[in-house]
Amino acid sequence: MLKKRQTWLRANIPHNSHYKPLFFGILVQLSKGDLQIGFLESFSAYRFLYERLLGVAVRPVLPSAFTAAAAWPSIEPKRRKDLLQSLPEAAATAPGWQAREPTFIPDYIDK
Repeated sequence: MLKKRQTWLRANIPHNSHYKPLFFGILVQLSKGDLQIGFLESFSAYRFLYERLLGVAVRPVLPSAFTAAAAWPSIEPKRRKDLLQSLPEAAATAPGWQAREPTFIPDYIDK
């Protein structure tokens, strides 16, 4: 079921406002699940994972989705506080986001 939702999310990142609430709701539910089980410890880990799962087009909604998921009442209060404090002010108030896809370039290691 989770893989199905991730596939749906990636294929349906909204470019018009009609589908944004549905997209955002599913993104928050997936995020809440990851945060509840302790899979992700901070906003940076969350952003790293979800940018790679869903692509660069999702960047502008990640701070909102993270905040909504981290503020969920079923998350332990101490953990909720730590998660919300991990969101940097710069990410929460960013006027724009870079459109370049994330990349990973490993260092060369001599054998």
